Amino acid sequence: MQTLEGFTSGAPMSEEQETMHASTQYGWRMPPLEPWRDVLATLKEAGFKQIWEQELSSEAMPATKKLRERWKLFTFLMPPTALPSQASLEFMEATVNYDQGLQGGIFTYHFISAARPA
Repeated sequence: MQTLEGFTSGAPMSEEQETMHASTQYGWRMPPLEPWRDVLATLKEAGFKQIWEQELSSEAMPATKKLRERWKLFTFLMPPTALPSQASLEFMEATVNYDQGLQGGIFTYHFISAARPA
């Protein structure tokens, strides 16, 4: 399960942060990511007893930074006549926004798993 959370203080995301979140969702063509606290609460309400969650932002940061840097290099080396598609530009914007949000502490990346008793 992938989840999204605002600042670790639990404060709601600002309008700018919400815009980054929406851009990431759209550019990556994915459904909205729910706050990890909501996912944990939903799992508990659904009867899951064994729930594990791990905050992996520090492990995800190098990968998102590499994606962002590779895209910059790719677009720099691209011939001026070969414009990227609109979908590629939207994907890049999403990647940049997610990397900036993760690096800036706007987003966190959590891994959550759960087991329901038999």
